[in-house]
Amino acid sequence: MSASVEQSPLVGNRLANEATSTKPFLRRGALRYALVGAGILALILTAGIVINNRPIQVDVAAIERNVPVRVFGLGTAEARVMSKIGFEVGATLVALNADHGDHVSKGQVLARLSIGEQEAKAAKARAAVEIAAVNIKRAEANLEKARAVLTQKQEANRRKQTLAGRDIVSQQVAEETARDEAVARADAIVAESEIASTRAQLSDSRAQLQY
Repeated sequence: MSASVEQSPLVGNRLANEATSTKPFLRRGALRYALVGAGILALILTAGIVINNRPIQVDVAAIERNVPVRVFGLGTAEARVMSKIGFEVGATLVALNADHGDHVSKGQVLARLSIGEQEAKAAKARAAVEIAAVNIKRAEANLEKARAVLTQKQEANRRKQTLAGRDIVSQQVAEETARDEAVARADAIVAESEIASTRAQLSDSRAQLQY
């Protein structure tokens, strides 16, 4: 057995009328919300413009007279006479008795360096002085020897030249003795120059030791 429900024409017309009447209501609600949102946005923009363009209160400076002139600037205050101090030699710093800005007096020890390297240099300089002194003594001995040989060659040459004049010795022997005298004189000159050179070395070694 089957049952069927039939809708009357009156009920269908009523539902259609209700649906038709609901659509304008929804449209009016959406339009109302849009108008409200636009109004709020316009109000916010107006408030922002008013706040940004509101007048600023400024304090007016009073007129003053006989104002002292004050100049502001950046700079460095320094002494008129600067004393740049430092060590003449290089070494390791072992003591520092003054710092930047301290007041010091004349003769005050400001710092000390390690003396190990300088002691070695001084010992080397003393050794050089002693070597130069020994070289001077040796050069003086060579000079005395050269002068003695020169004197001997001069006497021999004088005798040979006398004998050659008497035809007792040959001319060749006379020439050889003359040559020996010249060589002895040159050796004496060399010995004198060696003494001068060693004395200069001694002076230099003493200067290095003093330094």
